[in-house]
Amino acid sequence: MAISFVVNGKSQSVDVAPDTPLLWVLRDTLGMVGTKFGCGKLPVKSVAPAHILSVMNTSAKKNGLTVAAEAKRTMSGIFELAVSTLRAEADPVYPVRKALPANKTQHKRPLDSAEIGQLLRDVEGHGGRHETITAFRLMWLTLCRPSEAVEARWAEFDLDGAIWRIPAERMKKRKEHAMPLPTQAVEMLRALHGLTGRHAHLFPHRDDRTKPMVGASLRTMLNALGWGKKYSPHATRTTGSTRLNELGFASDWIERQLAHAEPNAVRRTYNHAEYLVDRAKMMQQWADMLDSWKAGAIVTPIKSKAAA
Repeated sequence: MAISFVVNGKSQSVDVAPDTPLLWVLRDTLGMVGTKFGCGKLPVKSVAPAHILSVMNTSAKKNGLTVAAEAKRTMSGIFELAVSTLRAEADPVYPVRKALPANKTQHKRPLDSAEIGQLLRDVEGHGGRHETITAFRLMWLTLCRPSEAVEARWAEFDLDGAIWRIPAERMKKRKEHAMPLPTQAVEMLRALHGLTGRHAHLFPHRDDRTKPMVGASLRTMLNALGWGKKYSPHATRTTGSTRLNELGFASDWIERQLAHAEPNAVRRTYNHAEYLVDRAKMMQQWADMLDSWKAGAIVTPIKSKAAA
């Protein structure tokens, strides 16, 4: 959802996931500069580092360092806007940005096939918002980054050609990336088009349909299903890479599917068109295995001829 706030009489907003601790932290924070929640009327120029530190400490104590770090980034973004539009003289977050201990990211381990199957079954039976579930499935079927899925635009897809071309500006390495789509993804997206095809994004924001859904929606769903502590959306790519390598697919195909940069310039320019064909076959087998795991089947990791 979008939280609205007022800086010197002008309305601004920031997107956050509903029903999360971060939402309440931001409500308290934005109250300092006057919000529709009526939490306070402190002029933006009067917000001092001490106010920010108080919010950060309270956030860390109640909700943990992850939420506090996310709130710190959002607050800094708000004051950066105020400074750039001459509504404030400085960002009060900056002096206290290192006051709290660093939030050490704990990378989730790859899921095994049984866990993948259980996760997919749980998500299918979630009963939540259809767009969130479909974005989650697209992420698994292509091994794209979570942000690449939730911010996807219909203009990027050629469903007849079963290809998804993500433009450079949306890619981490700022290079266009072509993703082959397995038949399961094509069928899923054709069905989705009937629901959201009139919008620019596959998964439009619930409140403002001109914007994409927020990435936190995936984490909110996983938390509701009890998966939040043992799996994160970013672990999908690690899981896919691990399982595909176990199944004997060529590492070059896997790395190209994940849009990882090839350090060798000669190899980087070699036969990428053929890799796309090979990757299409690999990802179709991956999608079929996901279906099998969801159905409870056991696929033994054997070095196959896929890498030949």
